[in-house]
Amino acid sequence: LGTLFVLIALGAVAYAGQLRHGLIVSHMRDQVSWAFYIGNFAFLVGVAAAAVMLVVPAYVYHWKPIKEIAVLKLIGTPNGTIVGMILQEAWGLGIIGFITGKTTSAFWAPLFPKHIEFLAFDTAVAFVFTLFICTLASLMGIRAALRVQPSSAIGGRRK
Repeated sequence: LGTLFVLIALGAVAYAGQLRHGLIVSHMRDQVSWAFYIGNFAFLVGVAAAAVMLVVPAYVYHWKPIKEIAVLKLIGTPNGTIVGMILQEAWGLGIIGFITGKTTSAFWAPLFPKHIEFLAFDTAVAFVFTLFICTLASLMGIRAALRVQPSSAIGGRRK
């Protein structure tokens, strides 16, 4: 844990130096290196978001909510409705994350040394990609939910 805090502190010092002196400290003097910098940042943010979206359904649908899914099946809820509920939850989380990210980037953009502008097309593609990743991430939860036996709601064997 101490190593993590040291790395965070070093990163904060490096960022402060870059903010104070500009991109000259990072030797990014052309558009290609700047594109790699922003592309890497966007990629890592996407990887982090995808990891969260993959872990949350696996964790959530492995424990207590399985009983609620079993109760829904016990009262006759069709599988399509259960799939729709899980997808709506994943998409809702994705939309909230997208709006939060877009709003945050609008406030942080003036702090970047170079002007970054996302066009409407870029924003639309990012939004569709976000929904696609949310759909893929929810597949694990959907699979677990569809395998639940209704009898597990009343203490029967859980599969």
